[in-house]
Amino acid sequence: MTEHFRHSPYPMVPMDKALAIISEETGSDIIVSTEMVDIYDFRGLLGRTLAEDVVAATDKPSFRTSVMDGYAVRAEDGDAPRKVVAVTTAGGTNESYVLQKGECCRVSTGSQIVVGADAVVMREDTGPVEDEQDQGDAEILVLIKVAPKVGQFIRQIGVDFSKGTVLIPKGTVLKFQHAGILAESCYQQVQVYKSLSVEICSTGNEICHDVYDRTTKSERIVVPPFGQIYDTNYPNIVTQLLKSGCKPSQPVALRDNPEEIREKLSELINKDGGSPVIITTGGVSMGEKDHLKDVLKSLGCNVHFGRVNMKPGKPATFSTITNKHGKKKFIFSLPGNPVSVFVCMELFVLPFLKKLSGQNVINYTKIPVEADQTIQLDERLEYRRAVFVVEGNRLIARTTHPNQTSSAVISTRDCNLLMELPSKTAEKLTIQQGELVNALVIGPI
Repeated sequence: MTEHFRHSPYPMVPMDKALAIISEETGSDIIVSTEMVDIYDFRGLLGRTLAEDVVAATDKPSFRTSVMDGYAVRAEDGDAPRKVVAVTTAGGTNESYVLQKGECCRVSTGSQIVVGADAVVMREDTGPVEDEQDQGDAEILVLIKVAPKVGQFIRQIGVDFSKGTVLIPKGTVLKFQHAGILAESCYQQVQVYKSLSVEICSTGNEICHDVYDRTTKSERIVVPPFGQIYDTNYPNIVTQLLKSGCKPSQPVALRDNPEEIREKLSELINKDGGSPVIITTGGVSMGEKDHLKDVLKSLGCNVHFGRVNMKPGKPATFSTITNKHGKKKFIFSLPGNPVSVFVCMELFVLPFLKKLSGQNVINYTKIPVEADQTIQLDERLEYRRAVFVVEGNRLIARTTHPNQTSSAVISTRDCNLLMELPSKTAEKLTIQQGELVNALVIGPI
C-alpha cells in the first residue's frame, strides 16, 4: 500500500472549528427565494419557514366581549334589580343602544358588551324577581345577588394583542401551534421561503442499485445478492431532509469509479437552476476506492475540511465551489457508514440547511442528563445515540442499543438524544453510570 493511503493530507479539525467554517461559508449573501401560501393550505404551510413577520391587523379582541353567560350591567348600580332591555349572543351586536341606569343586557360567552355596561354578572349570581309577572320566555327583571366590580368578566379591547403586534416573527418554522394564530392575524396568505432542494449521491460498488426501481417490486421481502447491501443512507437522509422541510432528490447511486463520480458531480454542480446543496455518502475515508476528495479537488472545489475530530464521522468533508453560472454550491461529503451519516446530518447538514432556509433557530437544545451506564471515553469527541427517559426527578440518557459502532444503524432507532461525550484525558478515562453529561435534543422528548 502506498503512503497516499496511509496518511491523510487533511488535518483533523476540532468540532467547533468545523461548525464555524460551515457557518462562515453560509453568509447573508445567500438568498432563498420566497412564495405566497394560503393560510388554509395546511399541508403547504406545515414545516415552512416564514419570510416575513406576521403582524396583527387589528386589536384582539377588537370589541369588548363577555367571558361568562350572564348580564352586562353598570357596576355603579350595585346589587339592585335590573330591567332586561336587550339580549346579545356571540356574533350579535347592540351597537345602537346605550345602557341606562337600572338596565342590563343578557349576554352569553363571547358576545359583545353593550355600550354603557362596564361589568358582567354571571348567571349563577342572579335570580328572578319574585313579584315579576310571568311573561313566558321573555325576562323583564333580574335580581343581582352580588354587587359587581368594574371590569369583571369582560375581555377588554386588545387584551390578547394590539394592532401592530408581531404575532409570529420572520424565520419561524410553522407548526400546528401557529394555525390558529394565523387565522387571528387576518392574513389570507403568508410569505414563506421556498423549500430547498437537495441532491443526494450514494457511492460504493457494494450498493444494490436494483432496489431504486420500485415499479418491479412485488415481493414484500427481497434479500440483496450476495456481496451487496441496500443503501440505508439514502432513506435516512431523505427522511431527515423532509423533517427539515427540504425537497430531496431522486436517488443517485455511483460506482467507486472516479470518472463516473466526477462526471455526475460536475453535472450537479453546473446544472442551471439546480440545487445549491449536494450530499454525497461514501468514498471519503482512506481506502483504495475512496476517490471523493480527489475528485472534488480536480473539479476545483475548495475543500474546507476533510477530517473532523469526532466519533462517528471522522472523514466528514465540506467543500464549496462557484459554478459556471456564478452560483455557489455547498457539498457535504459524508462517510459511508450509516450512523456516521445520521450523526453528521444532524450536526452539520441540518443546521446549515436551517440557516440557508432563513430559520431563526438553528441549533439544538442541549440538556444535562445522567449516563445510564459506565462508558469508556474515546480519543475523539463522541456522539452516542440515546433516548430520553424520566425516572422520578432524574433525567436519564438511555443508550439505544449496545452496539454503538458506526455501521450499526439499529442504534439510531428511538434516538432523540446525542450524548456529547468528551475526549478522554489521562485524568478522565470514563463516564461513570449516573454521571451528568450534555446531550443534544434531536427529536421529541
